[in-house]
Amino acid sequence: MHIQFNCPSCGLAMLASTDQSGGTAECPQCSTQFVVEAEAPAIPVVQARAIPAPQLSPSQQGPRPGQPVRPGYPAPQPRAHPGDRPRYSPPVAEKSSKAAYYGLGAAGLALVGVIIWLSSIGGKPPKTESEQAAAPDEGGALSSAIGSPSKEDPEKLRMNDELKKIKEALAEKELRDKERAEEETRRANEAEAEVSNRRQEKHEMVRNYLASTFFDGNTEVAEAFLKVRDSVLLGAYDRTHDSDPSNDFKSKEEYEAYVIDRLVVQFENTPVLSGWLRSHDRDPRKFIQEILNARQTAGGPDDSTNKFDFSKYVSVGSGFWISSDGWIVTNEHVVSDSKTVDLRLRDGKVIQAKVVLADESKDLALLKAEIAPTSWLAVSKGETDLQLGRTVFTVGYPSPMVQGVEPKFTDGRVSAASGIGDRKDSYQTTVPVQHGNSGGALVDFATGWVVGVINAKLESGGGVSADNVSYAIKVNVLSGFIDSVPEAKAGVLKSAPKPLVKGNETAVIDRATESSVLILRPR
Repeated sequence: MHIQFNCPSCGLAMLASTDQSGGTAECPQCSTQFVVEAEAPAIPVVQARAIPAPQLSPSQQGPRPGQPVRPGYPAPQPRAHPGDRPRYSPPVAEKSSKAAYYGLGAAGLALVGVIIWLSSIGGKPPKTESEQAAAPDEGGALSSAIGSPSKEDPEKLRMNDELKKIKEALAEKELRDKERAEEETRRANEAEAEVSNRRQEKHEMVRNYLASTFFDGNTEVAEAFLKVRDSVLLGAYDRTHDSDPSNDFKSKEEYEAYVIDRLVVQFENTPVLSGWLRSHDRDPRKFIQEILNARQTAGGPDDSTNKFDFSKYVSVGSGFWISSDGWIVTNEHVVSDSKTVDLRLRDGKVIQAKVVLADESKDLALLKAEIAPTSWLAVSKGETDLQLGRTVFTVGYPSPMVQGVEPKFTDGRVSAASGIGDRKDSYQTTVPVQHGNSGGALVDFATGWVVGVINAKLESGGGVSADNVSYAIKVNVLSGFIDSVPEAKAGVLKSAPKPLVKGNETAVIDRATESSVLILRPR
């Protein structure tokens, strides 16, 4: 059986057997090469398309140009009629059976994947990230295989948990510190109020004694007398402790004469006192002398300030016991170049102490007395600075010629971890101090340990207000100073004070009071 086809280039009609369908042919007229393709049914009409030469390998190129076509030959030419045109069928693209199979397989897999995905989510909208994180893995291995969201990094979770714990711990610590600070403030206020009440009670006792003994029971006049007396005694103290030694009192008689002269002037300038003197026809000088020479009477107060003789001392200061065998700490400027000083003990007894070491650069001095004190203070090593706002206090002897020879308590807070001119060896505090507090212990209210040594205050002047600005040498300086004297170091280590009950501020104040000592530098 033969098939008829036309050259796709020149339209030449040709014949070939059906078993040559799909083979390559060459037009004998125009030398065009093409593939012979047959169409069903029984007498197919064959379409032919041109084969570009560059796309064929040598084995596929078929006969070379100019060679006859083996499978075909020119068909008998039909009678031509006017107007007839050569028949031509356009080329049809070659189809690859393998590519078709691959495409069908890929489409099938895609369809199966879509069906599985739709069945896994049940036709519901996609979940949010938070919902996916909270929901269990319903798809199991399949959901993992199709890209379920990964869980958060365990290390990140652990770090977040640690950070949360740290924040909670810091918040708890801040709350505890706040509560402790409030409790310390409350206790300090109570202790200060108690000391103030005691001081007021003693003041009232002295006032009532003077009123009943010298002023016919008039407490107003007695109060006025105490006020002017304190003012005059403070002036005498300042004169003794100023920078001019030429105006110091040379004897007890000179000191008493100064006090009486100033009191006479004050009596005349104070209306309450001058009016009382005129109404009772009393001579001011004789009356004042009578009061100053008065001694304790039955049931009367012990006015020890008037009894103690300061005239033989050039200066006074505070100190404190640091061991059970008689070692004492004070300032260098309290003892100056003295080899020995006097100590007034709590029972009023006066003893002598030796100046073992004095360091002007540190403003510290170590004294040794041949006595075993009943109370002494523990000295901290001061390895770290106190926090700002820490409650501290001192017990000392401010202006003893005015305020008396009994120890006085004042408290405050650490306001800076540096001293005058930002010196790193000192603290700045709000503890009120006066002349005579120098050498006293700065004590931590919470522990009862010595944390510094009072050595200076900021004086008002030049438009500068210096209320409650005082300074103390840090205890790390003191600790090193004590260790430089082997005997003192051994004495401190030999017997530590008994531990105090935490929070018992009354016991802390009592120990500091019993451990204080009034230091007197002889002329």
